[in-house]
Amino acid sequence: MEELASLPPPSIPSDSLASDSTHHRILLLGDSEAGGIKNVLNDYCRSNGHKLVATVEWYSATSVNFARGDTISKIIAKYKPTYIFVLFGLNEVLARDAANRRALARIFQKRIRKVPYAWIGPTNWGQDFVVTDAFR
Repeated sequence: MEELASLPPPSIPSDSLASDSTHHRILLLGDSEAGGIKNVLNDYCRSNGHKLVATVEWYSATSVNFARGDTISKIIAKYKPTYIFVLFGLNEVLARDAANRRALARIFQKRIRKVPYAWIGPTNWGQDFVVTDAFR
């Protein structure tokens, strides 16, 4: 887990003409694909009045890790995010156990403690048998 240093905001113009006063505390959770968007997400947050409070890059993780382990609950308790971006699934696009993946998705949803979130599905490089449907 990596906590981002406090740097001056980049000179990126706001992405919206409307002022957003929510000032979210954002947590990024994901497998290795999360590393590919953390810097861009941090820039977006800083230019729009939000704060990326932590990034969890759990290499080779699957929904089993995110649902069954207590790591996510501890991170949420520590950083108290108001919004979560979830990016995992690439390591299980070939899984075929739909009922199990749906059950894991329900467990994961309970684990994030009703914090609003957006799940960013895996890079679709081929056929995804069950994971996207499970987390939809």
